[in-house]
Amino acid sequence: MVVYLLVVVKLSLSASPEELATDQFIMSRIVLWGPIVFIGLAAATISSAIGSILVAPRTLQALTADQVLPWKGINAFLSRGRGAVNEPANATVVSAVIILVFVALGDVDFVAQIISMFFMITYGSLCAVSFLEHFAGNPSYRPTFRTKWYLSLAGAVACALMMFQMQPLYAAAAVIAMCLIYGGLKRSRRGERDISGMLRGVLSQMTRHLQVITQKRRDPTDATNWRPSFITISPHSMNRHAGFEMLRWFSHYYGFGTYIHYIPGPLNLENSREARRILARLIEQTEASRAGIYVDTVISPSFRTAVAQIVQIPGVAGMENNSALFEYQKGETGDLPDLIEGTYFAAVAGFNICILRSSDRHFGYRRSIHIWLTPRDYSNANLMLLLAYILLGNPDWKQAEIDLFVAFAADEAETEAERLNRLVAEGRIPIAGENVHPVPSSPEVPFDEIVEEKSGEADLVITGLGLRRLRHDRGAFLRGFANLHDMLFVHASQDILITYGEEKADRDRELEEPPSIPDAGTPESPDENPKES
Repeated sequence: MVVYLLVVVKLSLSASPEELATDQFIMSRIVLWGPIVFIGLAAATISSAIGSILVAPRTLQALTADQVLPWKGINAFLSRGRGAVNEPANATVVSAVIILVFVALGDVDFVAQIISMFFMITYGSLCAVSFLEHFAGNPSYRPTFRTKWYLSLAGAVACALMMFQMQPLYAAAAVIAMCLIYGGLKRSRRGERDISGMLRGVLSQMTRHLQVITQKRRDPTDATNWRPSFITISPHSMNRHAGFEMLRWFSHYYGFGTYIHYIPGPLNLENSREARRILARLIEQTEASRAGIYVDTVISPSFRTAVAQIVQIPGVAGMENNSALFEYQKGETGDLPDLIEGTYFAAVAGFNICILRSSDRHFGYRRSIHIWLTPRDYSNANLMLLLAYILLGNPDWKQAEIDLFVAFAADEAETEAERLNRLVAEGRIPIAGENVHPVPSSPEVPFDEIVEEKSGEADLVITGLGLRRLRHDRGAFLRGFANLHDMLFVHASQDILITYGEEKADRDRELEEPPSIPDAGTPESPDENPKES
């Protein structure tokens, strides 16, 4: 390397750039004895020729033995050898033909550029793999000769730059050839570790570092940069997909999602096998639906303990989970006791809570979303509006419109509708002014009747949910709205702002008491605040 560098220095001092570009033998004119250059060229050429004629056929034989080429007959012919050491006779003949073709061209520059491209891409690939393996921190990567990661990175970048500086077209051809060889190897060597395993290691390391950094720098008071990170748990993953679909929509672009299948029972070998089988099916489901969510399973003695487990696990997307989505089928109320217990534990952990009541309509044509706000929903309004906006960002809901219904007393409905209209405009929520409807309400007319009259044909109805109401009526509010189809009940446990000028709501009132559920294992004191406990 020192000799090469000294030659570069000598050429720069003794010859002009024009002479270097036009005279291939300029070196023979600036040395002490000119013939030594040609003697050196002859020695280097013979050395390279011998090395290439020995290495190239064996490389070609090894590639075809790995079935890289798409033609089985050619692979069999080129991989066939002779003798005890399997000398690559056929590959040698083909290599010789290729060499003679390039020599017959008679253009030294062309041949040099072609050879240089493949040398550069080989060296660059080795440097890139060394850098990535080092960065991935894979303990199975234990090279005999270790290098510093920054030297490997510099080598890979330098090789790539030199390739495209010498001849961009040939460089692109070399990259394509390498990709084709890799594709052939991946096709013929299935099940073996490939570049995806290395890249997963790199991404894991990056995610690990980012999680640590974001946890240290996260500002819990910044309520204007909230984005959903939902976690869903369901024992009905194989026969009900509404919860999975809603999570997929929430996680399409703006948020993150984790879907957990719940398996009741003890953690034993039989349940573990069942969990692996269901996980494989869930992964297939995410691939088929192109869902950008993470799926997993949990085995627990009860739904209550399963929820208590999952609300404490860290998020897989580099941020903590902040919302829980539960689902039950309209008309099937057997899941409600477990669901109510789960909402309590999620609220204790500071999660926002969404309860999806699905129906046989399967969200209709996904053209209309109706949001209903009441005086009880001051703390839930922003989350309801944001979730509706997030749904519009999914291609399945791109044709939908949002209607906002403000159900207040007759003397307050118009004022509240104007206030919400300003909030929607300032927050740039895509709700037209004419779609904000003041709806006078009174205690004499049940709320569900008012909603059914206006939203009977809506594809999705979103309304607020109070934990105190859920505690006292034990799910009666969820069982109401008999003439509506798919509904999403929303409770905000966090401060979520649409504009910077808003005031944060007092959210402690909703969790003054735990839900009164027999055998729920919840605190017995009726005045206990779960956030403090």
